[in-house]
Amino acid sequence: MLKPKYRDLLGKVFGRWTPLKYVGGGYWLCKCICGKENKVTSSSLIRGDSTSCGCFQIEKAIKDGFKHGLSDTPIHKRWVDMHQRCENPKNPGYKNWGGRGIKVCDRWNRRNPEGFINYVEDIKNLGEKPDDSYTLDRIDNDGDYSPENVRWASKHDQRSNQRNHRIRIIEYQGFKKSLKEWSEIMGTYPSNVLYFIKHGKEFDWIYKHYTRSL
Repeated sequence: MLKPKYRDLLGKVFGRWTPLKYVGGGYWLCKCICGKENKVTSSSLIRGDSTSCGCFQIEKAIKDGFKHGLSDTPIHKRWVDMHQRCENPKNPGYKNWGGRGIKVCDRWNRRNPEGFINYVEDIKNLGEKPDDSYTLDRIDNDGDYSPENVRWASKHDQRSNQRNHRIRIIEYQGFKKSLKEWSEIMGTYPSNVLYFIKHGKEFDWIYKHYTRSL
């Protein structure tokens, strides 16, 4: 009797996945404990790269909230919404966040068992909101969500930040690059470059200011 050309995974369980049948090309049709079915490669199952359809991460985020009595609070909603904007292509805000490469830092990430706890602690370190009109805003509009890149900001501050962000393409020495690209070359944040531009500095001065020690 000929042996199959694939590793037989029937009767085994991998995290929340149960292989149902081999569908070819190294893929198994698997059923998650939540009932969802999907194709998963044999290697992903065996190495543990895929352990569920994604329901585990969602449930863990919810449990983290319940564990600390914060599941129904604004801060937990902000944390969940932040991940949705950065990671869910179906979210209405994805194109302006995750679609532009903006991520949630490892310290706050939902895949980090302490992600939500860290987020709560870091937001508390920002101090109390001046009033209810203030919301959490990223200082560098091109930067990720991280402790060093957020602040409490008024609607006026956020609109100003968004207007500054529209300064996208800068031509210098015959090259056209985005503000983010130039900032990476100079080893600084776009917000720092914008600060000097707003205060009347020419880009040549800014470029030399940051690259003279490189």
